[in-house]
Amino acid sequence: MRNVVATLLSVTLFVLFAFPCRAASHVECPGTPWPAAAPDEVGFPQGELESAMARITAHGTPLTSLVVIKDGYLVYEGYWNGFSAGEMTALYSATKSINSLVVGIAIDREILPHVRVTVDELLGEVPTADPLAGTISMEDVLTMRTGLEYDEWTLDYSDPDNPYNRWLAAEDRIAFVLSLPMAEAPGDVFRYQTPASQLVPRMAEEAAGRDFVSLAAELLFEPIGIPADRYIWRLDADGHARVGACNMAPTDLARIGLLVLRGGEWNGTRVISEGWLDRSLSPAVTVRSGVEFGYHWWLRVVRDVRVVGAEGYRGQCLFIVPAFDLVVVTTGDFLDGPDGAFRLLRDHLLPLLSSPW
Repeated sequence: MRNVVATLLSVTLFVLFAFPCRAASHVECPGTPWPAAAPDEVGFPQGELESAMARITAHGTPLTSLVVIKDGYLVYEGYWNGFSAGEMTALYSATKSINSLVVGIAIDREILPHVRVTVDELLGEVPTADPLAGTISMEDVLTMRTGLEYDEWTLDYSDPDNPYNRWLAAEDRIAFVLSLPMAEAPGDVFRYQTPASQLVPRMAEEAAGRDFVSLAAELLFEPIGIPADRYIWRLDADGHARVGACNMAPTDLARIGLLVLRGGEWNGTRVISEGWLDRSLSPAVTVRSGVEFGYHWWLRVVRDVRVVGAEGYRGQCLFIVPAFDLVVVTTGDFLDGPDGAFRLLRDHLLPLLSSPW
């Protein structure tokens, strides 16, 4: 992640006021370029979205980009701190939500047998420190309830004593995960564990007999108009997809958000089943007040408004707000991470669409 300076270095802002002949009240799925509309044409009070963003960014901002999609139309696209339109950015842990979608489509297509498939069934050749680790299921991993004894939240990620950094340095990251002791049975306790999430793409690869990146391309990216030259997925030293290592442009991440918002259909074609989305976006655990977790998706509620989030380090986030037919993508360098990006949505964007707020 680029360092973000305290003062605003550059701003490239596109607030799009005219696009020929909008024929429908909302866009089901966009082409290229994305259909645009003025904010006031889709429910924002005239001039207020632009004014809000001008105030937020006037004296510097941690944002590198903000993309706002309302009713399927691109209504705001802004870039700061040297970032520019079309530039790919590391999504970090927001990639985990993409992984969840790929797994769901793979189950829909019977490439993966079911969400309860276990480590023993797919990775039985990898030794485990505790036989109980072999019973960890894909669902346990997706809901961060593996039972593994591992904590990456107590220490800052920059602290060399954070076990996350030992996992990063491991030659075989799957072996590292399965060498961890068990704290309790799988399926019981939520612990945020990036290393365990590496099991998601690896188990999918074993079931499919092919690499996860090509699987994601075929099942998810290509059907919604994200070609191979518009994303980069970093690999581990052994050639396997790294869990939080997808890079893409903010507008393409917004495509993924719109797919979820539209219930899994794109141009009249079902990409992912409604059943998987319903299950994936249902709360599996409560993380803290107002914040729950599904299948690698964050689920927040603010003033009875539901917000679905793919949330990554330093505020690389995709927010989906079904009540307002809204998709928002943030990238940047928020010191308080996704919580800072969420506050921008909660305090500055959502109040423009709901009065009183």
